[in-house]
Amino acid sequence: ADPASVERSLDTIADGGYGYIRQLFGWFEIEPAPGVYVDQFGNSTWEKYDRIVALAYERGIEVVARLDKPPVWARANAEYPEIAGPPDRLRDFGNFVTQVVSRYQGKVRFVQIWNEPNLEGEWGRQPIDPAGYVELLKVGYEAAKGVDPNVVVLMAGLAPTDQRGPSNLSDLLFLQQVYDYGGAAWFDIAAVMVYGYGYPPDDRRLGFARNNFSRPVQTREIMERNGDAATPIW
Repeated sequence: ADPASVERSLDTIADGGYGYIRQLFGWFEIEPAPGVYVDQFGNSTWEKYDRIVALAYERGIEVVARLDKPPVWARANAEYPEIAGPPDRLRDFGNFVTQVVSRYQGKVRFVQIWNEPNLEGEWGRQPIDPAGYVELLKVGYEAAKGVDPNVVVLMAGLAPTDQRGPSNLSDLLFLQQVYDYGGAAWFDIAAVMVYGYGYPPDDRRLGFARNNFSRPVQTREIMERNGDAATPIW
């Protein structure tokens, strides 16, 4: 991204009083080949992210580093390797997490493992697999904490939907299965996406198919039913 645009954006964010940004750290861009962190011209693939982190840090803005978007080489055995989805080898993702947390230790406190894994577009156009996501989450959590025990790990934000699979799976059903497979041990903060979908902000009605701004209430109820009331939800 244009450096001047990045600086202007972060100035606007800081002036607006916002304390956090959620920034994608694209695995495909940072590690274009196994163990390689330079582009085809020999430039560091970290440069863009170094700039964002440094400018945010200077302004007192916390970065939530969203870690996903694998390179094609990490999904060579997948039917659709060009679509974001779980890597062939989880240890490759664990190594990527290790690299990010190591590089930005002391400046990036929050990492988020994947994005909307309850949608086929984020899960390689495969049947949605909460157990598979828990395995991925565990690898990411252990890799991050192995570098810095103080880093805070967020579960992926789940997309609100009332579908029941196999293509897309309701965020409520997906979250319950994350708990069923022991996923609570592998995140410090739960996450939910709230889009509203045309409902007004003051609509407080709750329902499986009502994807309004009250959706986090239902998410929270699932967490409490599973004994996870002490974990924050963002």
